[in-house]
Amino acid sequence: MAPSTAPYSTPWIPAPYGRACLGCSRAKCKCFYRSEGGRCERCCRLEIACEPAAGVRKSRTNAIRSAPSADARLERRLDGLVSLIQSQGANTPAATPETNNSPSVESNGQIPFDPPPEYSTPASPASAYQPDVAIDSTDATVELLRPVDPESSDTASLILSDMSIHGLTDRVAEEQLNTFRRSFLPNCPLFHLPPSLSAREFRQQKPFTWFVTMTLSAKQISQQFVMEDTIWRIISKRIVCEHLANLDLLIGLICFASWSHGFKKDKPFMTMLTQMAVSLAFELGLHKPSTNGAQRCKFWRYVPEQQQAGRERTLEERRTILALFHLSSSYSERTIQLYLCYAELSLKKHLIGEPKTSSQSIPENFQRLQNLNSALGSTEKWLELLFDMPLSDLAGVNVEFCTQFLHCLAILFKLTIHKEPGWDMEEVRKRIDVMSVLDRACEVLGEVPMAMGIVDAPVATEETSLLSTVKEDRNDVPKIIAVKFAMLMAGMNDAATGALIPYIQPGYNVGLLPVAILYLMNFSGWFLAAFTNVHLTSRLGMGGTLIIGASIQLIAYALTFWKPPFPVFSSSFFFTGLGVACLDAQVNTYVAHMRNSHRWLGVLHAAYGLGALLSPIAATMFATKTPYWHLFYLLMLFLTVCNIAWSSWSFRDSLFKSSNYADGEGAGDQLRAALSQKSVWMISLFFFLYVGAEFTAGGWVIEFLIEVRHSPPNIAGYVASGFWGGLMIGRILLADITHKLGDRRMVFIYILIGLRLQLVFWFVLDVAVDAIAISLLGFVIAPFFPVGVSVLTNILPRELHVAAIGFTATVGQAGSAAFPFLTGAIASKAGVAVLQPIMVTLLVGMFLCWGLIPRTKRN
Repeated sequence: MAPSTAPYSTPWIPAPYGRACLGCSRAKCKCFYRSEGGRCERCCRLEIACEPAAGVRKSRTNAIRSAPSADARLERRLDGLVSLIQSQGANTPAATPETNNSPSVESNGQIPFDPPPEYSTPASPASAYQPDVAIDSTDATVELLRPVDPESSDTASLILSDMSIHGLTDRVAEEQLNTFRRSFLPNCPLFHLPPSLSAREFRQQKPFTWFVTMTLSAKQISQQFVMEDTIWRIISKRIVCEHLANLDLLIGLICFASWSHGFKKDKPFMTMLTQMAVSLAFELGLHKPSTNGAQRCKFWRYVPEQQQAGRERTLEERRTILALFHLSSSYSERTIQLYLCYAELSLKKHLIGEPKTSSQSIPENFQRLQNLNSALGSTEKWLELLFDMPLSDLAGVNVEFCTQFLHCLAILFKLTIHKEPGWDMEEVRKRIDVMSVLDRACEVLGEVPMAMGIVDAPVATEETSLLSTVKEDRNDVPKIIAVKFAMLMAGMNDAATGALIPYIQPGYNVGLLPVAILYLMNFSGWFLAAFTNVHLTSRLGMGGTLIIGASIQLIAYALTFWKPPFPVFSSSFFFTGLGVACLDAQVNTYVAHMRNSHRWLGVLHAAYGLGALLSPIAATMFATKTPYWHLFYLLMLFLTVCNIAWSSWSFRDSLFKSSNYADGEGAGDQLRAALSQKSVWMISLFFFLYVGAEFTAGGWVIEFLIEVRHSPPNIAGYVASGFWGGLMIGRILLADITHKLGDRRMVFIYILIGLRLQLVFWFVLDVAVDAIAISLLGFVIAPFFPVGVSVLTNILPRELHVAAIGFTATVGQAGSAAFPFLTGAIASKAGVAVLQPIMVTLLVGMFLCWGLIPRTKRN
């Protein structure tokens, strides 16, 4: 075989570094050239085109440059970081409505967490919160910080949109801001509120803090709880989820935590709130001064060091970080005294637990007893300062006060049970008793809602109040006796008329229709009292109104006991109705505010039943034993004088003193507010039918037994007393049973039983059976009035109780006049037998009306 090519005579020279041809560089082999040029050895051997490489390496001399400075490298890294953030923001697709509203299903088949609809509020724009960069050239460090001057208008607009569902008017906001400035801020001055700052301006400057203050000073507990839920939504979404942080959010959070004892206590949250406030302060950099030698810049521009002006902390920032450290930055005069006394007590509390040795000398034992007495004196002084505080100041005490109060109680309890020779525990209890302190604290704190005008504050009961004790205040015993005696007088007055009807007719030679007018005159007095009772109470107080009511009764009995002409006799019933109406509203309101009010209301109206039981017996005895039936009213005159004397002594502390309720509203405003409540009208209608049935049965049963059953008058009088006796016993025995088994359910059952007993009384023609049936009827319908009063006081705010109870009692008394008058008018034409269908109709109406009364939560 012949050779394909002749051998080259020229030697091969290796290509310089970086000058290999394209083929050799790709093959990663050495490239050899001839001295005269041309193709390389490999390309010639393979008979391929020899092309120079595209990228020719530059000479080393051109590439060598000076190393960049540390600042230049830092700027280059920041530029790369900014480019990365901007590219990620540009590549993030915008969420469509379908994506936001429909939950996506993950690969494991579970639906991811989606916030509730309440959280679907506008999100904060990320561009408005670009962080600043703190560059420390000495240490070559970079720290991302929140902007010095953030665009707070965006944060404020978000907070305002979150709380826009609560429409507070400017007038209400100004009143609540003044309440917060007067009662809350002096006890814990977290921030400065100038007197000239209006609520609208405060809302624009610090919307979240403004909303927290409005929540704390709200007049309605229900509204306060709803606003509290909004605060938690703002905290969870804006602070936790969106990482917003400014001074307004921090101050509002500290304010919310400082008075956290005034909100719902379903779960503990104080630790979480405190740590969240600490985190916000760290985010804002309030825990340290501005860094020396550091300079701030935005991501997109650089601020030279000489242009960065030093910034000092404002007084508001210093006050806020101090408040975070210790709940307040300064103290009011009263709080200073409490704090100093508490500090002294804390220093002395260790004296109680010091070990005692038998080798102590007499001077050492004496010194120890002096130390224990000093600790007792400090506790006593702290509690005296507490109870001397005005109610408006007590409303604004912060959560630290609760801790100090419990600490003082614990020390007092230890001193009470401390056993040591020479230490008299009984003397300690005489000086200051733990249970007495709890009783007084319960009483004082119970008066705070009324002083602050809180309309729906829960009433402390035996089941709900930790401070309540089983014993009643000894000062209330005379008052309780006074209201019971006043109610007994009311029962004697109301039940006497029916027993004396058979003797009034022949005594004045009148028929049934003029006798029925007596009930109409009685109602006119009640009607006048409905619109004047609340005015009298606001000006004269409870004790003064009781005395006025009893004095009006005294005038009525003075006109009656000497058997005046019939016009004068009938007009005296106007005064008895007016006097009894004044007493009725006051005693019901007083007892409705006591602990276990359902039981005490039953006892109160049992006293009414006792009076109604004794009155027919006494009236029948006067009428049958003597020809002077009208002397019964002389007995009533004497008892009324006793009532005036006892009530004057019992209510001497509140005699003829004004008692304006709530926030200074006028008596007319209270009456209008009470009449605007639907529940007042429904319970009034129920009382109208119930009291009408009660007086119709108790008043006309004697005439029915005499005319229809042909019973002797004395026997008929005792049967009527059986009805009122059953009423008295039922109000005592059925009060707790009705309360425990449910007021609503049991009233329905009682009405059905009453209907059956009324039918027995109607169709069984036997006086003995009738006496039993009418007594049992009084027994089963006995709880209706106290239950209605209890339901009414649970529905309405406290400042409306006098007006509402006075009005409903008046409407009920209208039934006591209307239905007996209607029965008498019909009986004058058709006979007294119409009593039974009228009673059945009234019981059916009561059953239907009770179903329309709103349900209430049981205390």
